[in-house]
Amino acid sequence: WKQLPDQSPAIVLYFGSMYYPAIALDREIPSHHKLIRAAEKAIVDLKVEEKYKMQKRFFFPYIADSSFLSLNDDEDSLKAYVENYPAHLKYQRTDFDLINRLSMPVINIGAYGKEAHQFLERLDAAYSFGVVPPLIQQTIKNFFEN
Repeated sequence: WKQLPDQSPAIVLYFGSMYYPAIALDREIPSHHKLIRAAEKAIVDLKVEEKYKMQKRFFFPYIADSSFLSLNDDEDSLKAYVENYPAHLKYQRTDFDLINRLSMPVINIGAYGKEAHQFLERLDAAYSFGVVPPLIQQTIKNFFEN
C-alpha cells in the first residue's frame, strides 16, 4: 500500500477464503437427472420415508469434500475469482481444469444432527449409521443399473 501514489483512504475488496464449488443438480442435465432418479428410487426401495421425512434440495450451500468433483460456475466467474483473490495462485491453486475434467454429478447424502461443528454437536446415530450407508449404496447401485 505504501508504494502506491494515491495514499487517500480506500476500500479493498477481495475474496478472503478459498474457493468451494457449490453442489448443485440440474434436472436438465442428463447425468444429474439420472442421479436424482437413482436417489429417489433408493429412498423408495429402502422405505426410508416410513420413518424419516426426506427433503430434496438441488443446491447444497455448505462446504463438502464432494464440492471438488464438479463445477457449476461459468468460466468468466472463475476468472473473476482468480483475478480478485490474491492468494489463489500462490497458496490455494484450486485446479479448475481438473474439476472440469471430472465433472460428475454430486449428491450429498449425509448424517443428520444438530449444531454441526459446535460444542454441543449432536448426531442422530440411528439415521446416520443405520440409514445413510445403505441409502448411499442403493443410490450408487440404482445409478449404474440404468
